[in-house]
Amino acid sequence: MDSPSEGQSGNYRLRDVWARARRRSGSASYSTTTDTTINTPTSSSFPAGTSLGDSSTAINTPTSSYFGTEASARSPDSRRDRRHSSSSSSSSLSRRPTRQPYECSSCRRYRLFGRLIPVVFCILCIIGAPTFVSLLQDSNWSKSKQGILSGLDSPWPGSTYIITEADSTKALTFTDNGNVKLTRYRTGDVNQIWTCYEADGWLSFGHTATYGSPVYLGYKPWPSDATLHCDAPSARFNEQFEARSRPKGGFQLRLRNGYGLEPLGWSGGTLSRVRRGSPEVWWRFTKVQHPNPLLGVLPVLGDISLVVRGVSLRILEECWQLFLLVLGFVLKTLLTVLPPPVPAPTPTPTSTNSPPVVPSVAPPPPPPEPPYRRAGLSGDDVPLAGSTYIISEANSSKALTHNGDEGVMMSDYQKGLMAQRWGCHEADGWLGFTVETGQTTLFLGYSPWPSPATLRCSARTLQYSEMFMVTKLEEHGFRLKMKDGNALKPVGRDSSGALAMVGTSDVWWRFTKV
Repeated sequence: MDSPSEGQSGNYRLRDVWARARRRSGSASYSTTTDTTINTPTSSSFPAGTSLGDSSTAINTPTSSYFGTEASARSPDSRRDRRHSSSSSSSSLSRRPTRQPYECSSCRRYRLFGRLIPVVFCILCIIGAPTFVSLLQDSNWSKSKQGILSGLDSPWPGSTYIITEADSTKALTFTDNGNVKLTRYRTGDVNQIWTCYEADGWLSFGHTATYGSPVYLGYKPWPSDATLHCDAPSARFNEQFEARSRPKGGFQLRLRNGYGLEPLGWSGGTLSRVRRGSPEVWWRFTKVQHPNPLLGVLPVLGDISLVVRGVSLRILEECWQLFLLVLGFVLKTLLTVLPPPVPAPTPTPTSTNSPPVVPSVAPPPPPPEPPYRRAGLSGDDVPLAGSTYIISEANSSKALTHNGDEGVMMSDYQKGLMAQRWGCHEADGWLGFTVETGQTTLFLGYSPWPSPATLRCSARTLQYSEMFMVTKLEEHGFRLKMKDGNALKPVGRDSSGALAMVGTSDVWWRFTKV
């Protein structure tokens, strides 16, 4: 083959430059220029004496603007630069963004639901967490009208209570330096929790959360006027209470003052021991478990639970009403659309044999009434001065009866028998019970000499040995206590079975107003 001429060698060089450029930049980058044709010049297109290999001559082709000086530069340095630029361009082309896969509408909906489920779960946790925290301490907090406190419990030794004033939500609260105030109830506030104790027959209330060991609620007769305080390390005279039950519910707290009892009330805007006859202040007790330390350091959760619980209950109520409306509409529509049911044909008996008779099962008999109910006694009344009562023992029909002499006994209840009707009186805060003998009024009491403290009716006035304290039990019934020096002892049965003031007793009583 003949050697290429001068014009043919120029064509070969341009083709090499074009091929190398395509290899460096990739064929995808020039997909838009595939219809571009390169008019390769021939030797007749240039002036005479002009060589295509001359680097100073510019080649006027459609691709010369794209290649720049790369088509004319032939030095070794320019070749190294071209190699460097080709590697950088190939690396940039390898980082092209990938195309996202196709996603249908159902997948998009499921993905949206997947994002909404955690949000709904978090909202439910926020709504329910305060309520759950408030229930950690005691479930009884959800039984009252306010949704927190029941106020239906009776103070009993060994139990823990929230003490609130009347029907309000203000609770007795221990504050700094032993002061006691009425503040709004806060769920989990350990300063509003009081433990009930008993010593010598008297009730006392102690606060243990602040100092570890209990400090007792009481009053200081000096220098203030019997203001309620809580700093006594032991329950002595000024820290001894009586919780007297009220006929309409609740209790009246009374403190000792000499030989009498005076109620706890308001004096000059402070809680103090006030005189008898002052405006009545009464209290409710809600039994709770021992305080949880976690809840004690987070009392603010109580306020949150009140607000969130009210809002959540309102939302649930609205949703329930909407659900009932929708359900009623759906049922009404179905009843109008569906055809009436076709009665099923009655089967024709094919045999003369009568079906077997299923024996009827009689309903279980109702539980038997307790004896005092069968005798006509209610046994649910609260003793109050100025009323007359039948005093029965526990669930029996035995009533306290004056035997005509100075003694008393238990006998079956007889309606209208005057010896079983006991009038209730009050003196110095103590209760007394009298019986009408037809000639005079005798008070129920005991005579410590010459015999043991056996019950009898001999005194015509309410004296030391005729003073009673009636303490309500946790569930039902009452316990009668009498004074023995500075202590209180229950009324029960001695070793001979007679009614007497004894050291300990499980005997309890019911009162029926007549």
